[in-house]
Amino acid sequence: MQALEFTTTITDGMIKVPLIYALKPHAAVKVIVLFDEAAVPADAEHPHQDFQAVRIKTKGYVFNREEAHAR
Repeated sequence: MQALEFTTTITDGMIKVPLIYALKPHAAVKVIVLFDEAAVPADAEHPHQDFQAVRIKTKGYVFNREEAHAR
C-alpha cells in the first residue's frame, strides 16, 4: 500500500484527489482525515440539516374547533 499526502478542501462533502496521483477509477483507498479545529469555519459547526417527510394518519380524526380555541 502506498501513502499520499496533500492538502485540499472539502466541497459539498467531497474530497478531490489531485490529478498528479493518477489513481485508477474505482480504486479501493483508505482515507484518514486530519483537520485543524481552529481552521473550521464557524458555520460548519452547525451543518445544515435536511428535513425528512413526516406522515400523520388522520383517518377517523374529528377536529373540534371549540377545543382548539380553548388552548
